[in-house]
Amino acid sequence: MGGSLVGQAGFGVGAFVAHTLLSGCQLGGEGGDIGAQGAAGGGFGFGACARLLEVAVESGVLAGEGVGLGLGCGGRGGGLGAAGALGVQVAGEAVSGDLGVPCLLRRVHGAIGSHFTALGEERGPLGYPTSDESTARDGVGRFNSFQRGVTYWSPTTGAQEVHGAIRDKWAALGSETGLLGYPTTDEGGSRDGVGRYNGFQGGMTFWSPATGANAVQGAILGRWLSMGAEAGSLGYPVTDEYAVPGGRRSDFQRGSLVWDAATGNVTVQ
Repeated sequence: MGGSLVGQAGFGVGAFVAHTLLSGCQLGGEGGDIGAQGAAGGGFGFGACARLLEVAVESGVLAGEGVGLGLGCGGRGGGLGAAGALGVQVAGEAVSGDLGVPCLLRRVHGAIGSHFTALGEERGPLGYPTSDESTARDGVGRFNSFQRGVTYWSPTTGAQEVHGAIRDKWAALGSETGLLGYPTTDEGGSRDGVGRYNGFQGGMTFWSPATGANAVQGAILGRWLSMGAEAGSLGYPVTDEYAVPGGRRSDFQRGSLVWDAATGNVTVQ
C-alpha cells in the first residue's frame, strides 16, 4: 500500500482509516493509558491510539489501495496537549470528539504519497500534510500542501516538491498556471554549495542568501547555463526576466543577458 498515516508523535501506517474507528478513540493524556471510553482515567492515550491503528492494519481490519492519511495535531510539544479528542477528516468532513483540539487526518496517496515517502514523510523537508490531495487550478494536476511546502503532480512532470522562498516566488508568478508551469525537479542545491534551485516547465528559479529567489527563462536561461550558471561569470540572477524594447532581459550579480526578439540572439551586457 502506498502513502502513510502520519502522526506528530511519529508513527507511520499505510492505510485508509475509517472515521468510525478514530472518532471513538479519546486521548486521556500525553502518552496516556488505555481505558474504555468514558471510564475513569479517560480513554486511549495517543501512543495507544497509534498502536491500535497499527494492529488494525496488520490484522486487515483497515485496508486501502494506495491510500495514505496524514495526522496533524495541535497542542504543545508538537503533539497533543494534556487532554483532547482524536478527530478525522475524510473526504473533506472533519469529525472530532468533545474535548480539546481535534487531530485531522489528511489524505496523501498515489504518486504524491510515494514521493512524500521517498522524502522521509513527516521527518523530511515538507513536514506534516496540511491538506487532502486536491485538483490543481488548471484542472489537470494534483497537489498536497504540507507544513513547509507543496507537492504538485501532473501527467508530464510527475510529483515534485517546492518550498521556502522558491515556492513563494513560484506562487507570485502564478504557480502552475503562470509563466513557469509545473515543477520538474524537487528543490536541490546549486553547484556552488550556497544557493538552491527548482526546475520548472517554463524555466528555473534560483535562490541565494544575497539575491533571494528569481526566475530565469527561455533563451536567456540557455545562455546563462552555457556560461556556467551561478558558478559562472554572471553569478546568481537578481531579477526575474522582464520586457525591454525589442526583447527581454535578466539581470545577474555581475552583468545582464538581453534577448533580441528580431534575431533571437542573447548578448551579455
